[in-house]
Amino acid sequence: MIKMKEFGTHLTGRALGKKVRELILGKTKESTPVLLDFAGVQMASHSFCDEAIGKMLQELEFKEFKRAVKFVNCCAEIKSIIKFVLRDRLTEKRTCATLV
Repeated sequence: MIKMKEFGTHLTGRALGKKVRELILGKTKESTPVLLDFAGVQMASHSFCDEAIGKMLQELEFKEFKRAVKFVNCCAEIKSIIKFVLRDRLTEKRTCATLV
């Protein structure tokens, strides 16, 4: 389990997002899902969520991502941002695939 609050109550910026993404990806090699616990996190910016979570779809297929990463204790606003960045990255991935 990764306690996101350890990175702060307000998660912002791509630099922090990259650090968190690298930590998550390192743990996805394990057989059990990585739990991202957002308890105590008040806000997560779009740029943070895209860098930390959305960009994982550049390295993992969506099916593998869904198996490997689980979210707990997410408020509605953070859930909404995560869904948005994942949807955006999936659309980007599909568009790139049709161009090739």
